[in-house]
Amino acid sequence: MKSSQRTNEGNTLYMMVRDATGKPIVSESYQEVAAKLFTDPPDPSVIRTEPIFPGNTVSFTIEESDEKDLFLYFFYTDPGENWRLPLRKPLPSEVFIDLGQYQIERVQVRRR
Repeated sequence: MKSSQRTNEGNTLYMMVRDATGKPIVSESYQEVAAKLFTDPPDPSVIRTEPIFPGNTVSFTIEESDEKDLFLYFFYTDPGENWRLPLRKPLPSEVFIDLGQYQIERVQVRRR
């Protein structure tokens, strides 16, 4: 993921990766999903959370043994329409995401 200095109006935002296998999570609202970000105990569907600092690049790997349908969420202060990204099985080998000021601007997927 690549962000610019303008991403989230220059403020840190959080990304969350969630197991979407067998769950009707497409219809969940921004507020419902955001409530799962820092729950204690952690929501069992949350695989990873990561802060994203404007102007930085973040990369991570999901182990193949964990291959399942995933959703990536980006928690902007004032989110646009594209604040989440579904990734269905078989998962791509790489996903490049450009984060804009208020939403995901561009996604490039590389298949195996």
